[in-house]
Amino acid sequence: MKHDKSNILAAAIASQKGIIKDLEQRKNDIMANDGNVNEEEYDRTEQSIKSSLIDEAEAISDELHFVRDELRELEKIKVHAASKTVVPGAVVVTNRGDFFVSASIEGFNVGKSHFFGLSRRSPLYKKMQGRKVGARFRLNKLDYVIKEIY
Repeated sequence: MKHDKSNILAAAIASQKGIIKDLEQRKNDIMANDGNVNEEEYDRTEQSIKSSLIDEAEAISDELHFVRDELRELEKIKVHAASKTVVPGAVVVTNRGDFFVSASIEGFNVGKSHFFGLSRRSPLYKKMQGRKVGARFRLNKLDYVIKEIY
């Protein structure tokens, strides 16, 4: 089922904002819990706990940076008329799923349809870029067929 690309873009942006909110909350929880262990345990494992918390907070910060960059990419996308080839802003329906060429996004739903955001830097996009409906290609031992582009 075809969906209006404006709705797909809005759902992708909402999904990305939700991920950012969740990551920020996780990071805030980590920072708030710094040192919230009983005194005896704290004395034995202070360095280990602090190191682990710092590592986790840094990993979340890195992930937040990436997700925010992808959100900025999404916000630049201009939805336009259907294309005959795979280009940024296109929806590509394949035998392996439906992709919105925009930014790297975990799966998100629009109505009853499920989409994956596909970054222009991804190997999958590079394989399908410029191809037309009916094109076949292989990536990581998986065969793809482009069924529809809009």
